[in-house]
Amino acid sequence: MKLRPLALAAAMGFALAACGGPVPADTPAPAASDTPTPVVSAAPTAPSLAAEPPLSERTLAQPVPEFLDEEQQALFLHAYEAAQFLLASNVPEYPRPDGNTLESRECIEVGDESRYGVYEIATGRYGWWADFEAMVESIFTPEYLAELGVRESAPLEDFPCFTSTQEGRLCYLDWSKGDGNPFYSACDTPDSYELVSQSETDITFHLIGHYVTEAYFNAPGTPKAAEETTRAFPIRMVKTDAGWRVTEFHLPYVRVLAEEPPLSEWTLAQPVPEFLNEEQQALFLHAYEAANFLMGCATLGIDLLPDENGVAPTLNGQQETVEIGGNIYTVSVGRFCRWEDFKAMMDGLFTADYQDSLLNTTFWDGTSYPLFTSTEDGRLCYLDCGRGSDIDYGFCDTPDSYELVSQTEDEIVFDLVGHYANLDTAEFDEDGQPHPTEEYTQSYPIRMERTDAGWRVAEIHLPY
Repeated sequence: MKLRPLALAAAMGFALAACGGPVPADTPAPAASDTPTPVVSAAPTAPSLAAEPPLSERTLAQPVPEFLDEEQQALFLHAYEAAQFLLASNVPEYPRPDGNTLESRECIEVGDESRYGVYEIATGRYGWWADFEAMVESIFTPEYLAELGVRESAPLEDFPCFTSTQEGRLCYLDWSKGDGNPFYSACDTPDSYELVSQSETDITFHLIGHYVTEAYFNAPGTPKAAEETTRAFPIRMVKTDAGWRVTEFHLPYVRVLAEEPPLSEWTLAQPVPEFLNEEQQALFLHAYEAANFLMGCATLGIDLLPDENGVAPTLNGQQETVEIGGNIYTVSVGRFCRWEDFKAMMDGLFTADYQDSLLNTTFWDGTSYPLFTSTEDGRLCYLDCGRGSDIDYGFCDTPDSYELVSQTEDEIVFDLVGHYANLDTAEFDEDGQPHPTEEYTQSYPIRMERTDAGWRVAEIHLPY
């Protein structure tokens, strides 16, 4: 069995009930023993190997790509360790070199009923922002750190993931994506790697995660040929003036993107094509759900999705707005309020080319604008717009059906057949409600393609 990632959030020892509000302005200065851990600055005579953060047992057991040199392999392992709190969960309290901890501080609550967050104040090895910043900057490029929400002295109301307090302590948003995919943890096959390109200044490769199939997970007696599947995750390193740094990273156990966005009751009731396998059926349903706000009745549907606790934000019509390119955009407050999370969800569903058409819209005068985009500080924002729905579709009880057009190992094309009531011939009762006796159909093409990262939707349409 693979070692499971640590349940980092549980190890924090902080509870929401212990939060007492913002740190008082008159908080006493830290004791002299709380001074930041010195950062080694002596110029090395050879390429220095990454040394922070300390490697956990799980990371030490992680295989490394053989096509990387010693410096690059060390960088990969420390990036893998750091990614566990940058991409998956909270900051673990690594022990400080002197064995002590910094004085604890009350956590800080930010926001209101529409958007709320809790910031923990770190007390361990990276309790000081200077130490945390030195560690992450020795591994990742500044641009990638900005994407990950690492921002010094940022206003907490902007909800950065990691920032510093006025006294220079590290604070971080209390959140978690969970400890991973059970199909990954149940698979004994270690991760492998595929080199994409390599030069003196740039290396791109894929981490290949191995997973047991759902059928095998639920019934281990499944024939061996059906036991395992894989997913490819891109990783990129670039050579900077300071040495090699990571500019893109992914973990194979972080929640499967094909499970996003969460499915509404409406989508759960949608029939699925029987000629698709289980993976393709799941992809279809999540793409159908996403299409509801990408091309459905209203873009604000993106903010009606429930959070990790199953609670949808309360929209009071007073959401923050921002002007981009002469248009007013609504700043998202929901599950995908970070552009990074929204883009990861899109990448898990749609091909890159199709995303371009989904995320942009053309107005009546021929001008084109982004429908969904990012603010300067990495938040998702969208044009608040919508359209009506087809009333004939709503009054027909016949469920959608499907017709297969073509199917190969790399592409599937089929039609979604929507059924509509013919209201022109319907009889109306005394309350004005129609009772149609006839229906008609319309067909909508849907196309899926197999990519290096798995199956993705290249075209989809909604019948309503």
